[in-house]
This record gives sequence, C-alpha cells and structure tokens, in this order.
Amino acid sequence: MTYPQKVRERAFQLRQSDKNLSAEKIVDLLCKEFPNELNSRFSPRTVRLWFEKEVYSHEQLLTEGIKQYDKKVFKLLDGIMNDKDFFEYFYLLKAGHSSHSSKINKLAKYCYYAELESNKHVYPMLKRLFNDFYNKLDDLEKYITPHSFTRNGNPDMIEVMPYEHRKHMSHKLLNEYVNKFMELVDIAEKAYLKYRAAIRDNLYI
Repeated sequence: MTYPQKVRERAFQLRQSDKNLSAEKIVDLLCKEFPNELNSRFSPRTVRLWFEKEVYSHEQLLTEGIKQYDKKVFKLLDGIMNDKDFFEYFYLLKAGHSSHSSKINKLAKYCYYAELESNKHVYPMLKRLFNDFYNKLDDLEKYITPHSFTRNGNPDMIEVMPYEHRKHMSHKLLNEYVNKFMELVDIAEKAYLKYRAAIRDNLYI
C-alpha cells in the first residue's frame, strides 16, 4: 500500500529527532497524527523498509560521488603521464639506464599534481595504491638523481647510472648500485601496474 508522502517525511523527522525511537513507537505516533491516512495495515515493517531504502540510496549516492571524483583525479593524472609514457619511462630505465628529459618533465608535473592534497583519490583502496606508487617513484628518483647527467652533450638524453664515475668506484660498488637500481625500477613499475589495474577494475577506465 502507498502512503502519503507527508507521512513518510514525518517518520524521518521523528527518527532524526530521536535516533533511539523504535519503529513501533514511530508507528504509534504517526497513527495519532494521521488517523485518517493510516489504517491497521500500517506496520513497523513498513517504517523499517523506508529507513533501509533511505540508507541504501544515501550509500549509493555517496559511492557514485566518490567514483566520479576518483575518475576525475585519474583522468587529470593520465593527461599528464599515461600508460604509454610510463611504459617507455620504465623500459628506458631498465634497458638503457637512461631517460628522456621530456619524460622526466612529465613525471615532475605528475608528482607535483599528486602532492596537492585536494587532488588525491578518495576511495581508500585507490588512495592506498596510488600513494604506494607515488612513494616508490620518490624512492627511485632520490636514488638515481645524484648520478644523473646528460649523454654526449644531448640535453634530451639523461643517463641515470654512475658510469662516468666508474673510475672512482670499485667494481663491487658499481654492481651494488646497478642491482639496487634495477630493484627500485621493478618495484615502482609493479606498484604502478597494481594501481592501474585497480583503476580499471573499480572505475572501469
């Protein structure tokens, strides 16, 4: 049976005024206020269903709002540095121990945007995975920056290995640096792939 909207609204007002009011008590109060609109079939079960649907609708609205916000965050980040850019960045690091200044500039913009508190993800899992990826990128950047230099005067090609300092390093130290470097690149790349998979699975992008 369909009841007047004013009865439903009054039920929510009563519940809001006192969270401890039972459905049975609310039915009693409503029946006294609206004797002509309600009959013996009006039951506490009807009131409980109203409240359950309201909670569900609110949760759905909240979830959709978060989803739309996180989509916006990802699209802005992806517009700065996308899958192809990251693939090329990690590939060059692993295969050639180098990078292009254009990629490094994109990465700097990406990280700058990510640092803005209002531009981070809201959904807890995405926020956690993104922050993990960001921190792994930061670890990698701090490790390779001290040894980065331009290659053969080409301002666009950046070496990220200490090869030009080899004469000042033992073979053991160089190997340790290379192994740690490859480990950090692999960790950062895997963190990005986890984050990107979560975006695909949760935001369908």
